[in-house]
Amino acid sequence: MRLACTTYDRSIIDVEDSADPQGIEEGQACRSRRSNYTESVKFRVVLDYDPVAESYSAVCPELPGCASAGATEAEARRGIEEAIRLYLAPSDLDLPDTAKLVEVTVG
Repeated sequence: MRLACTTYDRSIIDVEDSADPQGIEEGQACRSRRSNYTESVKFRVVLDYDPVAESYSAVCPELPGCASAGATEAEARRGIEEAIRLYLAPSDLDLPDTAKLVEVTVG
């Protein structure tokens, strides 16, 4: 069971609800690991048909710049789902030694 707040020290260290999460102690640097989101989140998507271009656009208003398009509504929906996943994908961070990165659960 993962805690609601996952703590990272200098880089990515998962803190789980167990005495020894996979042998990683808090404070140990582990630069090659990334955290993946495990919960499903719903986003609003605006679908619009453009008769001039004869295609559909899909825009996620909560994620600036996150958009897709397709020849059909289904294609535009598949594209925006992929765009949202890519937009939210965790990336490697180069943190100073004094920094601490935490994840919080909202909702």
